[in-house]
Amino acid sequence: MTDARPRRLHLSHDHSGGLPVWTDDGTLGAHELAVLGVPAALIERLGEWNDRIWPVWNARVPRPVEPGWDREERRLAYELQNQLPDVDVVLGAEDDGRPPAEADRPVALTVMAASSVDVPLWSFPFGRCLAVDPGPLFVSEELAGELRRWNARLPRPSVLDPRWCADGLALARALQDELWDVEVFYYEDDDRTPVRGRRR
Repeated sequence: MTDARPRRLHLSHDHSGGLPVWTDDGTLGAHELAVLGVPAALIERLGEWNDRIWPVWNARVPRPVEPGWDREERRLAYELQNQLPDVDVVLGAEDDGRPPAEADRPVALTVMAASSVDVPLWSFPFGRCLAVDPGPLFVSEELAGELRRWNARLPRPSVLDPRWCADGLALARALQDELWDVEVFYYEDDDRTPVRGRRR
């Protein structure tokens, strides 16, 4: 990698068993990511994800992705984007033309657990993905505390915990009740519709 800070990073499997973060010049190693400001814990998770996911595609007999590891790909991309707000982080070779995050009140939020944040609120699916501080949004202290405690119980990607997922959806609905002018989404299940439109 050159000394210049990259404008874009791609998250994609590294077949040689390294880290799954690429520039146009090739993959980045742990030291290079650390120099960019990526925390060691996130670098370790990127390597662990790459080690788990690549044998699925490399095997002569295809095997299904372990439960949760396909969803972990986007979680890692979102966390990497949050750590590097001046760099565009995309999955593979996709180019979705995302605009920069707006500084004012978001039009949408997603509740997504992540070990790199305290309160699991994110500024997607619209715009660049960054962690959102609930304070300026006037989220109640009680709900913010419940979100923190739920986030702290984040299970391993290979573990599906239906009760934990249901608890998160209930918190997303409570957040929607408090933020009537913001569209709230929930990441930890397979329903990508806003929680406002889901049956209770």
